[in-house]
Amino acid sequence: MNDPLIGRVLRRLMAAVVLGAVGLAQGAEAPAYFSLAKLRLEPTRRGYEMRHADGALPSVELFLDGGTPRLISCEVAKQDGRIGLITYYAGSAGTSQFYKVTRVVVVDLVAKRILGIVLQAYTPESNEPPLRQPEWKWSKNRLVVIDREFGGATTLTW
Repeated sequence: MNDPLIGRVLRRLMAAVVLGAVGLAQGAEAPAYFSLAKLRLEPTRRGYEMRHADGALPSVELFLDGGTPRLISCEVAKQDGRIGLITYYAGSAGTSQFYKVTRVVVVDLVAKRILGIVLQAYTPESNEPPLRQPEWKWSKNRLVVIDREFGGATTLTW
């Protein structure tokens, strides 16, 4: 059978079965341990570390762009129900023009491990011209974030 509709239905069904087998369904709510209320930021000699109150996730040293970080949100990725996204304000960057930088701690919710930290957005602090935003490309068990403004890319796999 080469019917594209049947192929799409089968792929979605297989994805639902796989996610269900690891304890998460597509569009699933976050596990109880995965919430902003359970996370805290602690200063270290080198910057700030994000820690889980119950130790359900490993601690991670945050990448900062200047200033004091602030946790913003904690959600399950729509593209892959196995992945959690913890968004935080990473500070302001720039010399003559300043931009607020937000970054994301990417978490494997099944393995309870930190996959890495990636850029989310650059936001002008005043009437500065906008910067090109990081581009997120999702594929099976992989996220690539490309920073077209300053160059470079981060690839995370699970």
